[in-house]
Amino acid sequence: GLSMKNLTYIILALSLFACTKSNCTITDEIFAFKEDSAAHQTINEMLRKKFVELKTKIATEAAEAKRDPETAHLQYEVAAETKVYVNTPKFFSARNDYYTYTGGAHGDSMSEGFNIVFNDDGTITRLSLFDVIDVNKTAEFVKLVLKKLKSKYGKMLALDDIKTNTDLLNAIDGFVLRKDGMEIFFKKYSVACGACSTAPILIEYNAIPKLMHINIDILIHEL
Repeated sequence: GLSMKNLTYIILALSLFACTKSNCTITDEIFAFKEDSAAHQTINEMLRKKFVELKTKIATEAAEAKRDPETAHLQYEVAAETKVYVNTPKFFSARNDYYTYTGGAHGDSMSEGFNIVFNDDGTITRLSLFDVIDVNKTAEFVKLVLKKLKSKYGKMLALDDIKTNTDLLNAIDGFVLRKDGMEIFFKKYSVACGACSTAPILIEYNAIPKLMHINIDILIHEL
């Protein structure tokens, strides 16, 4: 009979063929937990959610482009890759990087951050920015972020649309709690030129201890 491995290859071949036929290339390098607990499976779904949406969107666009002789030769692309920073029984942090190409001079990049606490009761908590940073310290946090952006990107910054603290917070696309600091990335073009992509910056923990909630401070010391 068919082994599971052969079946996987057949499914893979079919999906690749289906995609090539609609002139689009898919690269899937998303991390997945092998553990089958509900918590781990939930994280696996979280890690794939955006990619599934992007694949559907690109496949539709590629199929439409195929009908137009002008764009029929274009090879559309959608790629996703996970970079895992922390993976312990208590905490998981990772960044997904996505790339899509639908014609034009260059493709589009975006990133998504995952910062997940494993609770004692078997549930998980995905941390938001203000689960980490004390909302009362927003002004200090924004000042620090702007300082980091200016020192890293200088003349490549495009901060015309950033007039208030809220503007900057809205430009943040996500963050990752790494062992060496808090990485923050932005919506493309929101704070810097296209060449800077998501304009990631790294804020070392010793720069923000007074801005973080105490439980996060404790968590970070254990990373």
